[in-house]
Amino acid sequence: MSREPVNLESEDLYQIKQAYGSFWDMFQSSQGVKAEGNSDDIQVMLDDGDVRVEIPGYFKISELQYRRDRSDDLCDVCFQPELLIHGREYDGGLRYEIGKSTTRVSYIRRQGNRQADGRFRAEIKQGMHYDFEAEPDARHPIFHVQYDPTAIDPGMLSEEYEVMNANEIAGEHPDFPRIPSPPMDFAGILYLIIKDHEQGENATWPNKVLEFLRDLPTFPKWCFDPNPQAGNEMIPEWWYVHADGGPHVPEAIINVRCTDR
Repeated sequence: MSREPVNLESEDLYQIKQAYGSFWDMFQSSQGVKAEGNSDDIQVMLDDGDVRVEIPGYFKISELQYRRDRSDDLCDVCFQPELLIHGREYDGGLRYEIGKSTTRVSYIRRQGNRQADGRFRAEIKQGMHYDFEAEPDARHPIFHVQYDPTAIDPGMLSEEYEVMNANEIAGEHPDFPRIPSPPMDFAGILYLIIKDHEQGENATWPNKVLEFLRDLPTFPKWCFDPNPQAGNEMIPEWWYVHADGGPHVPEAIINVRCTDR
């Protein structure tokens, strides 16, 4: 099966922009969680034959319960994805594949209602970034997560939050451990949030979102060879139990998220 690299052009730029923008718009309108961020802020640009996708600011899922037993104790999850998309020609045609990605995530615990300046007093309670690189250095897991309390710059967050512990989390942090993780990208982070915070054991992608997932670039199959799942995509959904009485991952998700090439 051929996987020849292809230089991407302006038309591909448009297709990729549309794919991520349409997915986010449908997610916002379909999911029970409160998703904030404008799809117009998803930037795409040509980068030496590839396409770079990034959000200069951040998107967020807001008003989540910080503790399950306290409905008035709220947190926001802010995330900032960055991806480098390759074009590869397979026997079945051109495929957009993720060659590199970093997804930065900050968990922010609110302290009361908005202040007079429109901001929330808040603390950054957790931060991390998820990395993927198809050909990493020898010491790097291909997919990994690292603790990073300033994953999203507190200065950037200060437009919406008065970060009360900014001094506490500032400074250098070790560049380890790199903890092997599921493949986590733009869509993967959202699925993690759904599973952690949705009410009901069967929280999953809304049906209306599945079709839009189909158009998103995927992780390349070959980076999983020879193990643990040679020749198949590994998706964030593999790591969750779906309590619907069906297979571990519902067939609808497999049909959309795993390409048969």
